Amino acid sequence: MLRLGLRARLLIAMFLVISVAIGLISGQAILLFQEDKSSYVFDLNTSRALTVAGDVQANVRHLIEKMRIFSDAVRLAAPEGVDRKDLLTSMLRQYPEFLLFSVRGQDGQLRNIFLSRALTNSGLTVDQVHAAYLGGGVPLDGLVPEKPFLGRLGLS
Repeated sequence: MLRLGLRARLLIAMFLVISVAIGLISGQAILLFQEDKSSYVFDLNTSRALTVAGDVQANVRHLIEKMRIFSDAVRLAAPEGVDRKDLLTSMLRQYPEFLLFSVRGQDGQLRNIFLSRALTNSGLTVDQVHAAYLGGGVPLDGLVPEKPFLGRLGLS
């Protein structure tokens, strides 16, 4: 049997103590790193979600304001010598996000004021859009200028 001397035993004991200490410190550092990175990812996702929500809210506010302007232009009397349809068409050409602008007449029929080329480029017809409005749960009778209705049509 091989007997180790005192010096060898002390070296082995110091090596074991140092190895255990380094192992504990490394394990703690790895756990701290994982926790820090997961909280960083969570904070980044939260920040991104808030940014997207703010952008959507700003776009909706902007569209509502545009819709208010257009509804006022439809309701108010046009200046003498100006055709209301030409006035609204020139206003709506500035905003490519509006594909179709229809107004319900006194007889209840929808009349087109503005028709964008993007509507036909996307393969949609005016009748499809009107059918989606009439059958899609849009409360046309309950719409008031003070509170516009924003909805997404289920058009393929």
